[in-house]
Amino acid sequence: MGKGRRPTPTAIKIANGNPGKRPLPVAEPRPDVSTASVPKSLLDLADVIAIEKWNEIAPQLTRVRALTKTDESVLEAFCVTYSTWLKNERICQTSEIYETEGKHGKMMRKHPARDIADKAAARLKALGVELGLTPAGRTRIKAVEDGQLQLPLDNDYDDEFFGSSNSGTQPERAN
Repeated sequence: MGKGRRPTPTAIKIANGNPGKRPLPVAEPRPDVSTASVPKSLLDLADVIAIEKWNEIAPQLTRVRALTKTDESVLEAFCVTYSTWLKNERICQTSEIYETEGKHGKMMRKHPARDIADKAAARLKALGVELGLTPAGRTRIKAVEDGQLQLPLDNDYDDEFFGSSNSGTQPERAN
């Protein structure tokens, strides 16, 4: 795995007006926008909290065309992780510590749910950034007036960003 900064997705570069003015990749896949319906795998878990979180977030991301079919598993992981975090935070509210007795006498211990909640919170942050659900993640996305992302998801993509003379030919790529 390479070190350094994560590359900005081409769709985000285009939405931001290609600030670096570098040539954009032309062979990058453009997956279909999600329908925002709850995936069967999430329904099979029967996790009410995760399904509610999906129903809260997915329509918003779909409305601005930020959720594609290929991103659905990331959002699903986010929703399940959110559910895990919330359930364990609720446990910690009632019993953050507990008492045990061992060969050295009585000891106060941190509830295992605290570690689970903390790890889930870290995963939530990472997944949230990927989906643009955090303030830092949202700064990468520019929405236009009607709430739609300024993304070239239609057929005039090549003409608009690579010139109409490229019909049927690939533009030269910079190394």
